[in-house]
Amino acid sequence: MNLADINSLDVYVEGVPHETLTHYRTSDPVHWIEEENGPGYWGVFDYEHLTSVSRDASRYSSEERTALMMEPADEIGRAHV
Repeated sequence: MNLADINSLDVYVEGVPHETLTHYRTSDPVHWIEEENGPGYWGVFDYEHLTSVSRDASRYSSEERTALMMEPADEIGRAHV
């Protein structure tokens, strides 16, 4: 199976990569995702694992590295012009 790069915004131009997301959800629900220009992150793809992670903040935390993607300040300024 050829899995889509879910980090690439270009993938979503064609629509949601359902085949890739289904693969992760059924075969690899907690998957390490490499980033080309970043440290990588854990993707959690099924309800059972997501529920567990979201209810245990002491064990699963993004305190050291935020899980939120932030836009550079100059991008934010241009968005409101």
